[in-house]
Amino acid sequence: MIATAMTIFLGFAAVLQGGLNRQIAMKWGITSAILLNCVVIFALSSIFFVMVKFFPQLFPTELRIKEFLGPFSWWFVLPGFFGLCLVAGIPLLIAEIGALRLFVGLVTGQIVGGFLWDLSQEGFSVTPARIGGAILAVVGLYLTSMK
Repeated sequence: MIATAMTIFLGFAAVLQGGLNRQIAMKWGITSAILLNCVVIFALSSIFFVMVKFFPQLFPTELRIKEFLGPFSWWFVLPGFFGLCLVAGIPLLIAEIGALRLFVGLVTGQIVGGFLWDLSQEGFSVTPARIGGAILAVVGLYLTSMK
């Protein structure tokens, strides 16, 4: 129940972030909006890191630091790159196609990407319900794109 509520909150937060970044971009430009986002994320994540590092007992095991700056692989930078794509792309696309079409497309991409990730990385099986859900998402994208 809590996990489902969190997914709804995160979806709403993505819309708010994109819409507010669009408003900031109209005043400052998208590059300045991206930099502001990165500064805020860096400051908050630094505070969070210090709290978890020095008070691990206050946090669930999943949030505790396992090994800070251990062995590094080149692909560790990809999540940050994808985050930048989201922070930059969402406000631009809201202006171009509107929030509804953008987020239906985004969620459709997440459903298809999540399906493929679960299949290849997490070992979840392919079921007719999962395939049907992915197809419905694509149909929903098509319907919301119609004028």
